Amino acid sequence: MLRGAVGNYFKCLVYVFVALGCIMLGALFGLSVLWETLSAQAALLSGEIGELVPDAQTQVDELLVALLSAVRKLDWSNAVDTILSTDWLSDLLAEFFRLSETASAELSARLGETLQEVSAALTAAVVLFALFVAFGVMLGYLVTNYFVRRVTVRRGFRRFWLYTVADAAISATIVAFTLWLLAVWDPGVLISSAVGILLSGFVALFEAYLLYGRGKIALRSVMTLKNCLMLFVSQVCIYLMSAFLVLLILLVTNAVVTIALGTSVMTIALLVVNVNAEWFVYRRANGLDRELHALPAPDFRQ
Repeated sequence: MLRGAVGNYFKCLVYVFVALGCIMLGALFGLSVLWETLSAQAALLSGEIGELVPDAQTQVDELLVALLSAVRKLDWSNAVDTILSTDWLSDLLAEFFRLSETASAELSARLGETLQEVSAALTAAVVLFALFVAFGVMLGYLVTNYFVRRVTVRRGFRRFWLYTVADAAISATIVAFTLWLLAVWDPGVLISSAVGILLSGFVALFEAYLLYGRGKIALRSVMTLKNCLMLFVSQVCIYLMSAFLVLLILLVTNAVVTIALGTSVMTIALLVVNVNAEWFVYRRANGLDRELHALPAPDFRQ
């Protein structure tokens, strides 16, 4: 169980580029929307300001560069709130055109509606960018899931939905039971965690047995304490190796690359962890885990 589960992880790790490609595709669409919005809003601002500030129309490109630079410097934890604030754009314009405090206040008052429109458009562009990236992550998960299952187990459409519905129902029951045990029993933190871990292992193996082993192998050959523990140990090993890879990527690259590659690596880890119980039962049910014994030596005696 442990050797095969970890082997599956390394065998499927090559598909990290599939997940990464889907994430980059989503980010590319999001960046295109963001860039077009920034360009359009910079042109709109320049047109409005051109009526109030001399020679503003000749500085459209410089204003766009300044706007992009200001967006890059934002603290992304509250970037949406910052962009929504017209004060941010007012300060940006005042600094760009070197306006006095009085002129800046007058400009902000006369451009109030335009600034609100620009803020709303920029906010919508940032939200769309985030949605495109999230779509890329989900697409990467689904596409990579196909490749991971192609090299581990094969499951039809009916089995896919059966497993999904059963897993959701049983997992919700386990979570509810664990929370109840934690609420009614003071020293139940470690106990409930251990019970939850063991139950999740039993559930994963039981679901896999229903899909692949029913009528082929005995249930007791799958539902053992050793298999559950080995399944849990394999999950811990896979997550630790993934965390190490992400840390290594961070040390040799930068935060942006680490986020993209790290998300892809963790996607592979999650998919392999989810499929290992099925892989184990699938191989046992189809006799793929039997040891190949050496043939007896030929006898050349007459």
